[in-house]
Amino acid sequence: MQRSQGYGAAPAEQSVQSCVVFDPTHGTVLHIHERVTLEGGEAVSDYDVEQRALSLAAEIRELDSSTLRAIHVDPEQLEHLVSRRQRYAVDLDTSTLVELRALPPLPFESSASSLG
Repeated sequence: MQRSQGYGAAPAEQSVQSCVVFDPTHGTVLHIHERVTLEGGEAVSDYDVEQRALSLAAEIRELDSSTLRAIHVDPEQLEHLVSRRQRYAVDLDTSTLVELRALPPLPFESSASSLG
């Protein structure tokens, strides 16, 4: 994917690493982190990406990073999942992302749609 910065084309992506941080007690996703390395850039290890994701999640959520867990996810799979605008959690048995059931509409939402 070519990204433009206004002064011509940006370097091509060399690699993308995606990491999902979650609460290990119930699988709630707390943070999604992506690291993009452009052509000519210095790649980092999956471990470093994971540590940065955990650190950011802990800072943003005001939690102790030692209480959080992370999984690495294929960037294309993650893009597909996020584009569906559905909520996800981490299945604690398989350490994979699973789609949560959609919540039913609130009473005022269903009655408003029938007024129309």
